[in-house]
Amino acid sequence: MKALYCLYILSCSLFIFSCNNSTIKQQEDVAALSDTTSVNGFSGDEVKLVKTAGLHCKVHEVEKSARVVSALAQQFGGMVFNLSTEYEETGRNELQLSDDSLMIVTVATPQANMTLRIPSQNLEAFMYGVADIGYFTRSSTLNIDDRSLQYMENILKQKNRTAVIAGSSIRSDKSFTHTRSIEVKDDVIDKQLANKNIDAQVNYSTVSLTLYQNQVIRKEVVANYAVNDYQLPFSQRLGNAIANGWQLFQSFLLVLAHLWMFVFIAAGAYCYYRFLQHKRKMGSLALKHSS
Repeated sequence: MKALYCLYILSCSLFIFSCNNSTIKQQEDVAALSDTTSVNGFSGDEVKLVKTAGLHCKVHEVEKSARVVSALAQQFGGMVFNLSTEYEETGRNELQLSDDSLMIVTVATPQANMTLRIPSQNLEAFMYGVADIGYFTRSSTLNIDDRSLQYMENILKQKNRTAVIAGSSIRSDKSFTHTRSIEVKDDVIDKQLANKNIDAQVNYSTVSLTLYQNQVIRKEVVANYAVNDYQLPFSQRLGNAIANGWQLFQSFLLVLAHLWMFVFIAAGAYCYYRFLQHKRKMGSLALKHSS
């Protein structure tokens, strides 16, 4: 009885294990098909899926995180194609410490914009690694563009043009001019290069990454660049004012010396006016006594 019970347990275990293996195999097949099947009906090597991704996340320190992302890209077989770091100034205040020095306080938001090319098979792992570097993900995008039909179209057009060129050379068709031959050959080259570009985009995904952090406050003491703030001491300015006043008085005397004739005429006119007033007054007093 005990042997039968053990045999029953063993058979149940084997059945459950086989079911699990079948489920795992089905999941693997579905996962494999998701990357090797096109919505246009292509499969295998004919599938050309171009993946692009974007990530906008917040980090503790932009410059250090950018170096970590660059190292992570190299670890997954990719590289950084573009990197730009900027500090957007959102506030500024200037405090005068002395006549010749200022303390400048600025508030800025550091940000780094990166463009990377990552092997497509490592794209998801790279995106998860970048997300772990930051502590807040603002936005994340993943786009898959199926270029299978375009790729097949380029191949068929290339074969068609190649056949036209080969046929014209065999039958020496005079209507197929030299210029037209060059145009067709150039079109064949364009289709080849277009497919090369699609292959490159399929093999290496483009990732647009934006890193930013909290605002930072920076303080620095610089020389005072306001020229009007530089003044002499009060005692020296007072002495200069007295000297300048004396020079102005001397200049005024020189002006009067240049105008001495006008001064003499004005003084004579004033004396004559006073004489007439005195004579008129004396005449009025004489008339009053005579009456």
